[in-house]
Amino acid sequence: MKKVLSIIGYSLLGLLIFITIWLCVDKFIVKSKVPSFMGVSALRVETGSMTGTIDEGDVIIITKTNDYKIGDIVTYIQEGDKLPTTHRIVLYEGDNGYITKGDFNNTTDFDVVYQNEIVGEYLFKIPKLGYVLEWFTTTEGIIYTV
Repeated sequence: MKKVLSIIGYSLLGLLIFITIWLCVDKFIVKSKVPSFMGVSALRVETGSMTGTIDEGDVIIITKTNDYKIGDIVTYIQEGDKLPTTHRIVLYEGDNGYITKGDFNNTTDFDVVYQNEIVGEYLFKIPKLGYVLEWFTTTEGIIYTV
């Protein structure tokens, strides 16, 4: 039993190292806007524009597809933006363009989002995991200072 658990542990560690290397290559060499592993990305939600569906501090999992329709939640990066936005498609604008809106926002977004700007479609969320990850990546989270 100890040998089986050891093999499983080393296999998981190897997989984790492989995924980390893959994501580093995708980000720093390929220069992807949003690094992904086999088309799947994880992102931490920074704002409350989708509150009720996706909350600030959640981690969302997205995947790249080419079939977007009204009602889909998509993550996109428009020209000039540094960070991605995740909003729901509310209208089709033609020429592969979409009008989006945050579920918690009162109005639609100003700019048309084109299909080539969409980096993925929302699959699911892991509630509040973003807060835990942020805590682990800050000095204050690891070492309590007074």
